[in-house]
Amino acid sequence: MEEKKDIDELLKLYNEKDFKTTIINGLSLSKIYPQNPIIFNIIGLSYINIKEYSNALSIFNELTINFPNNAEAYINIGIIQRALGKNDEAIKFYNKSLKINPKSYNAYINKGNVLKDMKEFDLSEECYLKAISLKQDSFHAYNNLGTLFEKKNDYNMAIKSYINAIEIEPSFIDSYRNLIRLYDDLDRDQDAIKFIEKLLTLTPGDKTLSHKLFSLKGEKESPYNTIYAKALHDSRAQNFDNHLKMLDYNAPNKLKDMMKVQFKNKLHFKNAIDLGCGTGLSGLVFRGESDYLIGIDLSKKMLEIAERKKIYNDLVLSEVNYFLSKETRLFDLIIALDVLIYIGSLEELFGNINKISSKDSIFVFSTEDIVKGEFKLNASGRYSHSLSYIKGLLKKNNFELLNFKKDNLRKEKNKYLKGCFYIAIKRDILN
Repeated sequence: MEEKKDIDELLKLYNEKDFKTTIINGLSLSKIYPQNPIIFNIIGLSYINIKEYSNALSIFNELTINFPNNAEAYINIGIIQRALGKNDEAIKFYNKSLKINPKSYNAYINKGNVLKDMKEFDLSEECYLKAISLKQDSFHAYNNLGTLFEKKNDYNMAIKSYINAIEIEPSFIDSYRNLIRLYDDLDRDQDAIKFIEKLLTLTPGDKTLSHKLFSLKGEKESPYNTIYAKALHDSRAQNFDNHLKMLDYNAPNKLKDMMKVQFKNKLHFKNAIDLGCGTGLSGLVFRGESDYLIGIDLSKKMLEIAERKKIYNDLVLSEVNYFLSKETRLFDLIIALDVLIYIGSLEELFGNINKISSKDSIFVFSTEDIVKGEFKLNASGRYSHSLSYIKGLLKKNNFELLNFKKDNLRKEKNKYLKGCFYIAIKRDILN
């Protein structure tokens, strides 16, 4: 009775995600109850959760020696092998688990995940369907099956799988998010809106989701621009540079080429500022022309990557308008590439840029384009701005437009998205 109570307390710690305390307490309990494999599995899983894979392997290897028929231990070793990128080894351990327990739901789910990673889609599907046959109310299995069907470009079956998961567990957020993303990718806006509204009843404080709802409903502006942009870029930071390469994004070089023509290759700036610098793609292009270059971004994870590149003299974590409103230095180059697309009204931003610009400073930036109106919140969650709106703001803030062109900005849904590229110069007073 005391043993069960101790294990229940250990499981409670684990479920509360207090993994370090779970390990300490678990190791103590393993000496008191050395014949209880549950304790060892909990310790090993805790090590996995804090990514101490070598310690986890030691625990599970010892467990398989002392308890050779413990099927869960082999599953957990398989999980570690997958985390280490050793998919073939992971499959071997899942098969060992299934040899001991041919009706192991967990083994089939995990084996299906690895086979999906290996692009063995038919074999992966077999594993998920077997898992569902063993546990028909498994919303996790249906959700995983949905992600598999997406990889097979079978979107109708993916949608059906996600909806099955939600019907089994109406509060399962992962399937809502997968379904909304898929509907959005398929331009099924009304279906996306329907499930966003349902998900917001479960997560009413999700401002990024609210921003997406504003964009799909065709609102002119959202109050959650900053929150949305921060969450988006934090989530994309690790693969951001590769992602933009795949989208054929080359805005910094396009603008620099325009500047070379405009200024006959005479590019030299004392103080430059890169607004929304991200991982440093623009900074890398303009670094050679700047004595001093500072980068501003609201995504901490983006700035961590930029810092490793050693491009900037200084990096600041801040929303751009907040930073500019407090800034007292003057800059002779202001860069804002793929920044305006996350801001609706640009009145405040252009006013702040005017404030920190020296005479004859150069302001280079890009936008997504619309023909009519001032600006628009698109279904993508980003904004488009019209040429007439930009011209009006430039003039109001004493900037003269030197050069402008429309060109491909990046790919979106396998098609090129048109953007606008601007070069403006600060004058004393414009009539």
